[in-house]
Amino acid sequence: MILLVDDDPDILEGCEMVLENHGFHVLPCRSGEEALQAFRTYQEEINTIITDYHMPHMDGLELIQRIRMQQPHIHTILISGDFNQALPSGVILLQKPFTMDVLVQAIEQASM
Repeated sequence: MILLVDDDPDILEGCEMVLENHGFHVLPCRSGEEALQAFRTYQEEINTIITDYHMPHMDGLELIQRIRMQQPHIHTILISGDFNQALPSGVILLQKPFTMDVLVQAIEQASM
């Protein structure tokens, strides 16, 4: 199961639709707080996080760090159009704009 997190409903819906069409089970969330709540409920089933970096109240890196406290080896993809920091180990950066094929490739890469 993929935990997909983005505060932009259009991006969230579009990515969810494409990923489900590729056979992935997706749990969409519109905020870091909502994602943490979903993670607590479905922790055993979630193996990948795809999160936007820029979100109100909790950015994507903080979300990743908080989830990794519970599941250190979870596959992680961070989406951003202007990220210029060092990435934590094992986090794949997906630069905006991206195609849906690139998103699917990033998921496959994260799973290796």
